[in-house]
Amino acid sequence: MAIFFNKENLQLSLPLLTICTVYAYFKFLPLFVALPVLGVLALVYRGYLSYQANQRVAVLRSLESDAALAAKSAVDSLMASEDAAEELAKSKREKKKNKKREKDLMRRKAEQKNGGRAMQNVVSQSGDDDSEDDGDFDIARIVKNQSKKSR
Repeated sequence: MAIFFNKENLQLSLPLLTICTVYAYFKFLPLFVALPVLGVLALVYRGYLSYQANQRVAVLRSLESDAALAAKSAVDSLMASEDAAEELAKSKREKKKNKKREKDLMRRKAEQKNGGRAMQNVVSQSGDDDSEDDGDFDIARIVKNQSKKSR
């Protein structure tokens, strides 16, 4: 049986089968029934093709939206790590400010308690304070000494 039913024989006999099918269709069905049935079949086939095209477009859109969501989540994760680093730096700055305020408050309390002597001790203890300008004190003393000598 495989000798008679193969792809090559089907390709050769397809035009004859098509002609026979069309002849039998119009011979046994009246024209007023056959033409509307062909129209309906054509519309159904066209709808099926458009449905397939819409499915392909929907799949592409979902893939694009998935890629966009993945890109957005990657950007969000990068921004979150950057924000976390900023928050960490901000908290460190706040801790430094609070520590400086506490130190200043302790210095003021000690100054009020001891009448100014404690300030010199606190300043000498905090040798890492770069905000003070010791050069001004020396210049003022030099100018004072020179004014005494010139009198």
